[in-house]
Amino acid sequence: MCNADSADWPLYDVPGDGAFHNGVAAIRHNGSYELMSNSGEIITDKQFKYIYDDELEFGYCRAVNAEGERGIINIKGDWILPPSNNLAVLMKITAYTL
Repeated sequence: MCNADSADWPLYDVPGDGAFHNGVAAIRHNGSYELMSNSGEIITDKQFKYIYDDELEFGYCRAVNAEGERGIINIKGDWILPPSNNLAVLMKITAYTL
């Protein structure tokens, strides 16, 4: 049995510190990243190339889609700043996370 408050998830790789923030943690499964609730439910309906879990405590985080474009998602996995490779958008993403 896994303790949902720890990074001890034997079926998944957990990036960063593996901590849950707002009841959510980023996990890597089958080569892509998703968000998991502390009850063990996968809460994203899409898979990401990478999720930067260090901002989840604020209710959002940076993510990279399958095409390599960066954006910001909320803890439900919805894009709040759509993915882009546009330099101006990437600068907003950086400013958003400072």
